Amino acid sequence: MKLSCLAIVSAIACCGLAACVSPEQQRAQDSARCSGYGFASGSEGYANCMMQTSMARDQGERDKMAQFWAQDNATRRERERLAGLPPRGY
Repeated sequence: MKLSCLAIVSAIACCGLAACVSPEQQRAQDSARCSGYGFASGSEGYANCMMQTSMARDQGERDKMAQFWAQDNATRRERERLAGLPPRGY
């Protein structure tokens, strides 16, 4: 069980690093997006765009993690069912 958890954490870390961009690169991408929408740097609209872009990215990451854990739990329950183990309360 501990090995399985370690493997999961390692996989998550590797996936995160594979898609990694520096904070400066992310800010530049966000800035280009908001400027592309017509917001002038320093304006209230630009600040709101930057904030919403960041919040959407954060929510996407939370959604990905929730999906990952739901799939992991389903896989674990199926393995336990096939092994004839009694269901646990998750």
